Amino acid sequence: MKTVEKGNIMDVQVHVENKLAHGLSPKALQQEIFEGLIIRRYLNAELSMGEVADILGVSYDEAHEWINKQGVATTRTLPDDLKKEEDKTVENLRKDLGIKS
Repeated sequence: MKTVEKGNIMDVQVHVENKLAHGLSPKALQQEIFEGLIIRRYLNAELSMGEVADILGVSYDEAHEWINKQGVATTRTLPDDLKKEEDKTVENLRKDLGIKS
């Protein structure tokens, strides 16, 4: 793999099996790789939706719509949110069962 950096752009030469690139022009393949990298980094929480929008050169709402069209869920439950939800559920159960905290 060959890599050349130019300012904010990195040129990378990638070798792709013909069966994987079948029917795609070099430009279309480049776009698929670009979009796939964005999706993967978003899924790994390495990019926020705002960063996705900046990279794509679109608004936040357009990036949100684009991500959804790629079949990616755009709501994330973070550990702190899970803990808060769990605490609320336990408190509601205590109330329902008449158990004092």
